[in-house]
This record gives sequence, structure tokens and C-alpha cells, in this order.
Amino acid sequence: MNYIKALFLILIFTLSIYFLGILGRKKSDGFNLAEILLHGLLRLFASFEAIILPFIFLRARFSYFFYFYCSVLIAILIFSIFKYAKYSYKYLGKEICKFISTLDLPMIAAIIMILFQMFMLAFYMHLDADDAMYVATAATTLNTDTMYQYAADTGILLNNMPSRYVLSPFPIFTAFLGKLFFIHPTIIAHTILAPLMTGFAYLVYYLVGSHIFKKKKGRIGIFLLVLCTFQIWGYFTVYSSSTFILIRSWQGKAVLAGVLIPAAVYLLMKECQTKAPNKWPLSSSLSLVLAASLVSSMGIMLIPTLLGLSAILFCIYNKSFEPLIKCIISCSPAICLMVLYLLMKFGGFSP
Repeated sequence: MNYIKALFLILIFTLSIYFLGILGRKKSDGFNLAEILLHGLLRLFASFEAIILPFIFLRARFSYFFYFYCSVLIAILIFSIFKYAKYSYKYLGKEICKFISTLDLPMIAAIIMILFQMFMLAFYMHLDADDAMYVATAATTLNTDTMYQYAADTGILLNNMPSRYVLSPFPIFTAFLGKLFFIHPTIIAHTILAPLMTGFAYLVYYLVGSHIFKKKKGRIGIFLLVLCTFQIWGYFTVYSSSTFILIRSWQGKAVLAGVLIPAAVYLLMKECQTKAPNKWPLSSSLSLVLAASLVSSMGIMLIPTLLGLSAILFCIYNKSFEPLIKCIISCSPAICLMVLYLLMKFGGFSP
């Protein structure tokens, strides 16, 4: 039964992020399935972060947030399905057939290695000390119907919410999936989210390779194959990128390191070669900042820093302040969260 639930979750999750990612796309635009899925994941994380924080600070029950967010998400998905279902049916098959027709031996080998890594994550479990906080927080959320009001490690009632974790409630996202599909958060984290996030990490690297070798398609498979080899043999320290992609991929900080930072690099690489001199990916960068804020407290600082430095370079190269202004707008949620963290940590603010 759990296998059926897991397959159903993966199917619904993939369809949801697809219709979130395609929303707003003009039908005349190029159909890039991998990029649509990436934008859908960013929008899912971003919307979750934007909606859940008021519920947390108001000390509302988790079930209240659950039903509210489900209502909003279902409404958006229904609108997107009605608008893009026919378009997707027409072009999705062509895109998949086009990808299959371009498969070469290195790409097939890379896909096999990626699936092997995802299989190992799904059927073999790595126990991490951080589970005592992250997975336990998800389980505590479901058992108490509260959010960050009980200590995950001891179960005692907290007087103040933990400032280090409350602004990046990725464990609540795990609890949300668990409640939605009637699966225990531990299974969600170790058996479903772990291979999914590893797959998304390689999806981002596929987009990076496609951008670098766009005129030499045969080298994308070699790029992924070499990357897979380095990742498999890269567990030389607990801080390496291989550790976060292959060992701890269900944790929010691993999603930041393995998916969102490479996604930021890809989006910036793409915009560097755009024909519009002052164009800045405002919508994408805003979703990226909110998504990074959800998964890790470090994401609140690292992604805006990366985007800010890139915007300065954009300004120097284009001789215009417009990219920097748009970057500041897109990073404004992270700036607000930084101020809120400082108030909670040093200013005595306690929601």
C-alpha cells in the first residue's frame, strides 16, 4: 500500500509542479519541459513559504494552514489545467519524442546512473543526526497539530519559537506531504523526497549542460556522466556537494546546495546571453529567493548575496541601474526575513 501511495505522490507532485511551472508561459514560447519543471518547483516552494509564515507567527493550527493552502493550490492548478491542458497535450508528446530521438550512449549511461542513485536513496536509508530536528519537527507537527510550539527533540512546550528554524519551515513541507497523502513524515523524507530532490538536482545540471553545450548536443550526456561519477565517489567529507545530493537530499540545506544554488547559476547564465540588455529575471529570482528561504536559513543570505553580486555585474556591463533595482525588489522578502531574524534573536521579539 505504501508503494502505491508513494507512486501516486510522485505522479501528483510532478503534475502539480508542471502546471505551476507552465503558468504564465506564452504559447509562442519554446517548450522546454525541464525548465518548466524547475520553475514549477520554485513556485511551489515560494508559495509555501509566503503563505505559511503568517500562520506560524499567529500560532494557528497546522490543519488550518493545510486546508487553506490546499484550497489555494487546487484553485491555481485548476486554472492552469483549463488554460494549458490542450497546449500541453499537443506539445508534451513531441518534446518527449524529440528527447528520445536525441539519446546517445553517454546520455543513456548517465540516465541509468541517475536512476541507480535515486533507487539507492529510495530503498536504503542513511541515518543522520539532523533527523532529530528536521524529521522530528515534521512528525511533531502532525502529532500536535501545531507549528514550532513544541521542542522536536524533547517534546516540551516552547516559550519562544526557535529563531534559527522558524523562518525556514521546510520540515513543515514534509509534514504537509505526509498529511496530504497519509504517509508518515519519516517515509516522506527518506523514501520519497530524497530521490525526488536528487532527481531535481540532476535536472538542473542537465539544464546547465544544455546551456553550455547547446550547439554540441552529444556532449550533454558526457557532462552528466562525468558529474555522476564525481558525485558517487565524492563522499570524502560530510560537507562535500556529493554528501548533500546523495546522502542528505531530504534535508532543506541539501536542497539549497544541490538544487537551488545551481538553479540560480543556470538562471543567471541564461540571462547573461539574452538579447535584452537590461532584462533581469524578476519573477524567477523572486521565486528563487522565497524557495531558498523556505529550505534553509542560510538560503535567506546566500541566494540574495549571489543575486546581488550578479546584479552589480549586470549594471556595470549594461551601464544601467535597472537590473540592480529589480534585484533589490526580488530580494526584498529575504531582507525582511533577515530583519525579522535579528529582532527575534537580539531584539526580544517573540511571536
